[in-house]
Amino acid sequence: MAKLRSDPIVQADLIEYLESESDFAFELQCLELMTQLQFECDHGGPYRDPITNKIREFDIRASKSFQVLHASLAIECKNLKQNSPLMVMCVPRNRKESYHQVVFAASDAVHQSVWGGHSILATRRFKIEGQGRAYIEQGLVGKSCSRVGRAQAQPNSIIPEESEIYERWSQALNSASDLWAAVTSLGVKRKVATVSVVIPILVVPNETLWQVNFKTDGSRACDPFKTDRCSYFVNYTDERMPGYVITHLEIMTMNGLKAFAQSVFAKNGEWFDEGSLDIAVNAAMTGWR
Repeated sequence: MAKLRSDPIVQADLIEYLESESDFAFELQCLELMTQLQFECDHGGPYRDPITNKIREFDIRASKSFQVLHASLAIECKNLKQNSPLMVMCVPRNRKESYHQVVFAASDAVHQSVWGGHSILATRRFKIEGQGRAYIEQGLVGKSCSRVGRAQAQPNSIIPEESEIYERWSQALNSASDLWAAVTSLGVKRKVATVSVVIPILVVPNETLWQVNFKTDGSRACDPFKTDRCSYFVNYTDERMPGYVITHLEIMTMNGLKAFAQSVFAKNGEWFDEGSLDIAVNAAMTGWR
């Protein structure tokens, strides 16, 4: 922590902080949006970071179901300013990065004829891949990111800053690991076979997210441009979610979050493909006979 001045903080200083630096009001705006979109939300609960073993606090966990489908979103919020926006550097996605997973969960309470009355909670993980899905081959994907600003003392000096952003998105991934444990039991709680996706999300204010695309040879394919959503490859695994891989983190603005949340359950959309789900369910039921 930087060395502090000795004079006391007064009310005006606290108001300045709340109006310029605090993430809390921005969190509440995101929470209100998700609630209006009829997601069930938890705000500001504790979890244990598996790497540092420290207790941390998540921002928002939002979930919603539609028929047999279920989406769980681990949302972290960062109140960036336009004088220090986030720039994501993207490249074409290769074949092995071009998928995400869904979880099929059910129990004998749902299909006793299949499992012969045994008390069992069964889960399977399936890849959703191919054109039209969330993460298509040769689609653009983030591989590096930085906040960019100019130093006050040296106006011509560009100052990149990464640590705060990486801390935020690592919290989204850790929060998503906790959510995975919950979705594996949905088949029991809902008494219906359930197909779920767990999505970590970093949300920033509108007009503070930029994207720049590179070719595979390292040359820049375009100038930086503002965007409302950008996928970032993470290939994240955790002992709390055995066999499950979170392939991407979603980075988006408030406008992007609204559009994303409204489209999660779109028919033949990017997250739940009707044909893929039929295949997954049939394969799962055959495998558990």
